[in-house]
Parts: sequence; structure tokens; C-alpha cells
Amino acid sequence: MACLNYSKQASNITEGVSDANNTTAQPGDVIRYTLSVKNTANTRVSKFVVQENMSDVLDYADITDFGGGSIDNNNIVSWPATNIPSGQTITKQITVKVKNPIPQTAASPSNPGDYDLTMTNVYGNTVNIKL
Repeated sequence: MACLNYSKQASNITEGVSDANNTTAQPGDVIRYTLSVKNTANTRVSKFVVQENMSDVLDYADITDFGGGSIDNNNIVSWPATNIPSGQTITKQITVKVKNPIPQTAASPSNPGDYDLTMTNVYGNTVNIKL
């Protein structure tokens, strides 16, 4: 929807880093992703469902808190439908813990983004956390 602005931020709770984008996480670090959706329209957006693909993150981390969401077989986390009033922003959070030890699986030639020692996550903007 053109009237919605999507954005994401990641914080490394373990290391005390409020903006973890383009930083390096260590085994066992706890990362909290915050997804934001702002309604810039003059009217309410009804029954909006926030969905987030966590596939690349799950190569190297386990979700420890879904923040009220649930995950499907395609690694998509979804939250219950909500209304977004005009001019308002809603946020959802997902907390993950980096695996210890970090998997050393080789990158696949057919999908070089998998197991590339970077947790890439896109929700409006891109967040990359190196391992």
C-alpha cells in the first residue's frame, strides 16, 4: 500500500548496541528486530497484517520471542490483523539468539545469500548483521 511506510531496526541486546545494522554479532548474542509501519494516509488502514520473512536470519539464529506473532512453514512471522489510525505507527518485535557455535555451512551456489555469514533482513529497509 502506497500510504504505508515500512522500516526496521535491529538492536544487539547482549552487546548494548542500539543500531546493530552493519555490525558483527558473536555466538549467543541476543538481537531484537523492531518492525514499524506508519500510516501516512488521511484514513485508517483496517485489518493490516504485519508479516516478516525470517529465513536468512534463521540460518544463524533461533527466535526466542515472537512478540505475539507466530511462524509458518516458510519462516514467515505474522501478527494478528490490526487497524492503523491515520498518522499513527505500529511496531512489532522479534527477538533472536545467535546460535553457538555459529553454523559453518558452506554457501550454496544456487542461493549465495544462504549461509553467507550475514543475517540479512528486509522490511522497508535492509538490516545486515555479520557473523
